[in-house]
Amino acid sequence: MAGSLTRHLVTALIVLVVAAGCAPDPELLTSDVEAAVADSLLPVVVAGLDCTDVARLDPASGGSFGCAGMVDGDAVDVDGALAPMSETTIDIEVVLATALLDVAAVETNAAIRLDADLGDSPSVTCPVSFVVISVGRQFTCRVDRVSGTSQDIAITIVDGDGNWEINPFP
Repeated sequence: MAGSLTRHLVTALIVLVVAAGCAPDPELLTSDVEAAVADSLLPVVVAGLDCTDVARLDPASGGSFGCAGMVDGDAVDVDGALAPMSETTIDIEVVLATALLDVAAVETNAAIRLDADLGDSPSVTCPVSFVVISVGRQFTCRVDRVSGTSQDIAITIVDGDGNWEINPFP
């Protein structure tokens, strides 16, 4: 899952009033941008999101920035761009630069494959929602069958496109 998500960021532009009575200057708060980026990426939850590049941007002109974080213990990169819409509104575009595998789709398709091979209408449950696509990456899922039996299986990512295979544990 790599894609572009756009959200309207209204609270990222904070106006500071200078004590000498000068005109206010806008200030872009990194924490506001990080919150908007995190919201834009949902349902992917990126832990420890850090968008340090934002501090160098001028809110009046916008620009590109990068963020880093973690998904299920793996590093991910996020590319973003800010575009001023008005004096108090900035538009933010966010692209998850690291490819992720949607594990809910794996659960559904693994259950279909296992039912076709073994029958007994299995359900497959994995403890993660998304994983970084990396060839050879494995994660464990639980197969529960209508007959009451259960077993763990390993899902292994076999290529950079996120294709995977099922490996039953002995």
